[in-house]
Amino acid sequence: MKNKSVQALLEDIRLVSEQNYEIVETVRALVQKTFETTLEEVKYGGILFRSGVQFGGVLAYKTHVTVELNRPGF
Repeated sequence: MKNKSVQALLEDIRLVSEQNYEIVETVRALVQKTFETTLEEVKYGGILFRSGVQFGGVLAYKTHVTVELNRPGF
């Protein structure tokens, strides 16, 4: 089950742009498939991903979507 704040953000994204919503959901699905123990949290206006440590996020804006990935230790 999705965290309510994540669900609320997804609903807001969908209201602004169906295309951006689909991109965000695709990114979320890829992350969840790749990292089975991924946790999500809403922060900085987007969805951040954590699997032990925070490693990235997806942020939807009015005209585009940003995917940010990082690798701790670099």
